[in-house]
Parts: sequence; C-alpha cells; structure tokens
Amino acid sequence: MKQTKKQGLMSSQFDVMVTSVCNARCAFCVQEATFKPPCGKDAKFLRALRDSFGWFYANGGRRVVITGGESLLEFSRVKAVLAELKQYKDLQVKALYTNGSLLLRRLSKGSSDSAVETLTKAGLGCVNLSVHHYDNEINNALLGLPGKPRTEEIVKHLEACGLPFRLNLTLQRGGISTAGDLIKYVKWGVKLGAKDIYVRELFRFARDINWAAADRDAVAYSNKNHVLVPPMQRLLKKHGFSLLSEQREFLRDKTEWAFTHSPSGTRVYLSSLEIGSESPKGWPYLVLMPDAVLYNGWLGSKCKVTRAMMASVQP
Repeated sequence: MKQTKKQGLMSSQFDVMVTSVCNARCAFCVQEATFKPPCGKDAKFLRALRDSFGWFYANGGRRVVITGGESLLEFSRVKAVLAELKQYKDLQVKALYTNGSLLLRRLSKGSSDSAVETLTKAGLGCVNLSVHHYDNEINNALLGLPGKPRTEEIVKHLEACGLPFRLNLTLQRGGISTAGDLIKYVKWGVKLGAKDIYVRELFRFARDINWAAADRDAVAYSNKNHVLVPPMQRLLKKHGFSLLSEQREFLRDKTEWAFTHSPSGTRVYLSSLEIGSESPKGWPYLVLMPDAVLYNGWLGSKCKVTRAMMASVQP
C-alpha cells in the first residue's frame, strides 16, 4: 500500500563536500549552475566537520555522504573525514559519491592497495556510483570521461573488497529516457549486484533566480533534455515494480518514490527536485562545503547556517 510521508525540519542526511573540482564534464552538473566554493585548508575544514556533524548527530542524524565535485580528487581529505567519523558507531549510512574513474588506481608506485581497498579499511560503508547508462560508451560520453574503466570492472573490484554499491542514474534525453530504457537499466544493475538504484530527474531550477552567464549552459541543458519522473513511475507499476512509498518534502519542492523490483527485491528510488525552492524555515539540505562553511541550500552565502541557527535546534 502506498504511504505518503513528510520530512521534518532538518535533513536526515549530512553531505560532506570535500571538493567542488571534478574531472568529469557532465553537461547536467548542478554545481555548474549553482555555487562552487573554493577549497579551504584541511585543518579548518576538519574543525568545521567536528563542530557541525557533532551538532547533526546530537539532533538524531545518522546518515552521512562524502561528495564533490569528484571526491577522490581529494583522497587525503576523504581519508581524514572517515577518520573523524569513526567515533560515531551507529551511523546508518556512510557513503561516498564518485564517478568511479579513480576507484581502481594504485595510490603510489609499488603499492598493493587500490583506492577502494584503502577506503574500505578506513571505514567506508558504501559507494554511490554515478552511472548514467548501461552502455559504457554512452555513459562515459555523458560524463565526458572517454577513458573511464568499464562499470563491470569497477563493480567486480568493489565486490572483491566487500564494499556494497548504489547506482545513481540521471534521466535525460540522449541517455536513459523511457520506461523501457529504465527497466533495462534496472535489470542490468540487479545483475551487477547493486544494493539499490537511485534515479533522478535532471534538476529543475526556480525561475526567479538570476543566473550568472557562466551558469546558463547547465540550466539550458536541463530544460532541453528533461525527462519527467511522474509519468515514468506510473508506467513502472505495469512492469513488476511495486510502489512502497511516496515522500514529499514541505521545506523544498522534492518528491521521492520508493519501489521494489520483482523478482529481485531490489529497491529503486525515483526523485524530482527543484533547486532554489528551499524554505528558510528549516534545514531541508545540509552540506559542509570545501570552504568549511555549513549550508542549507545550493545558492551560496544566503544559505549559510550560522552558530545561532544551530543553537536554536535542541536535541
């Protein structure tokens, strides 16, 4: 039976953005249309992490994701973040977003450990792998990474390390754009062994935002290549997918549908989000950005979370 849920005043997930730099060239990247802060010094960043994540944890937060840019371009910072998180023993999610291009690399000449093996030993719980098509050539073209290892090769190494992975897919024209495409992608992901699959629309952008000239290409790409989720989720019900829940957030324009795929039992999530729709009455999104500042939205300085704001929320 379908369940409709509403999220509370604070995000259930804390994002740690270790860098805004990326080696991919995704035309649909939300950061290219929003806010790319500079990378501050590691010591300041880690102090801010201790302070802000400690507050989040004290208020019941148990989900943390390390992200970027491409997070593995700041490998030492990722390791330092994982070391800080080790003191929190009951985290439900401790994941890392990556396009996968650097997961298999050896960290130094003569080293026996890959990046994946090192992160597994450091306490990473899951890899959120950005894969936008089951065809490797199409996926790598969408990412702008023609030499990236095949997804099957990356997944084989993750499995050898005992590290579970989620597939993250963005629907778009020129990629996965129909219910038939999505069903084929899900079956492929199930065969690969994905623990679940997260499917997003291209981000929508609030009309009242004055975008800088440099940002408009990503906004224009999203508008031109958008594939709507609601018609897609209605069609999935006819192809062995059972709707578990529908969650609508009231602090921003986001809806998420959770499905179970039969007969595999794999969870498939579909999500639709408008950037710039965040309400100032809460913290629908929490991200510590590379400049060591905590934000509750994507749009820069007006979304900073201050100490006074944090103090107003009691555990």
